[in-house]
Amino acid sequence: MDDAFDYIKLHGIDTEESYPYLAKLQFWCYFDKEKVGATLTGYVDIPSGNEKELFKAVATVGPVSVGINAGGYGFMHYGSGIYEVDECDPQKLNHGVLIVGYGSEDGKDYWIVKKQASNKITYPTEIISSSNLTLLFFPFNLLIIHPKTFGS
Repeated sequence: MDDAFDYIKLHGIDTEESYPYLAKLQFWCYFDKEKVGATLTGYVDIPSGNEKELFKAVATVGPVSVGINAGGYGFMHYGSGIYEVDECDPQKLNHGVLIVGYGSEDGKDYWIVKKQASNKITYPTEIISSSNLTLLFFPFNLLIIHPKTFGS
């Protein structure tokens, strides 16, 4: 994810309208400098597994980008409720998500994770709102990054 944020620092990032997410492997970058929707002056890496700093960043800064291993059967077939992780290989990060908040339900704490905007893949959304799914707090073996400054 650092490479992606470094690229955005140098070039900016297209709007979602001009460069929508596609749930398939792409071999070319279709970046268009005429359609930059935002720029970035810096970002902060939160140490993997440091939930205290992750809480702090989500509460005081806002949404936080995280890399997760989404290759498990349970994640791919998530239906509703709080998704609990039994095993997660931290060496196989394969999906970026955005943590936008946290909460607690029936004694279980969870992260609120914004789903990908895609016409190919959608996640059930019954628990938090029409645009979120939930993940149980677990010892994060994740790449955690949040931007320091946005421009537009």
